[in-house]
Amino acid sequence: MIKESHDNNVYLEILDKLKYVKNCKITSNTLYTYMISEQVDKSAMTLVSYDKGVMNGCVVVKITKDDYGESSFFMTFIWINSHYPNLLKEFLEYGDKRAKELNVKKIMFSTGRKESVVQRRMGKYGFSKTCSIYTKEIKEVI
Repeated sequence: MIKESHDNNVYLEILDKLKYVKNCKITSNTLYTYMISEQVDKSAMTLVSYDKGVMNGCVVVKITKDDYGESSFFMTFIWINSHYPNLLKEFLEYGDKRAKELNVKKIMFSTGRKESVVQRRMGKYGFSKTCSIYTKEIKEVI
């Protein structure tokens, strides 16, 4: 069962999941800041799922505006135990329901994973690629 969490102990449990995500770019400080911003200004939502008292999935969502000023959910962090293959669908259905309640127009995420993998996994839930982002790392500034 998916539920929203506002509990600091749950936030710490989620931070522990960072080590299970390959090539995770988000730091524990940044993720924690997003989760507690939910309590301060309602700019985030932390969703969790448990089975027999053990966390089996979590999603941290920032509530933001896209480049065109429309309200959007941005999935900042997702961790799902691989033994629960249907849990992603449950999280996305919950997100769709909350998006409608809050008049949110888009649900977005970014990833560094291979495009074909992302399309295969997320395309079946209605996600499509809308743009490409190119980055340049700035080396030490003098």
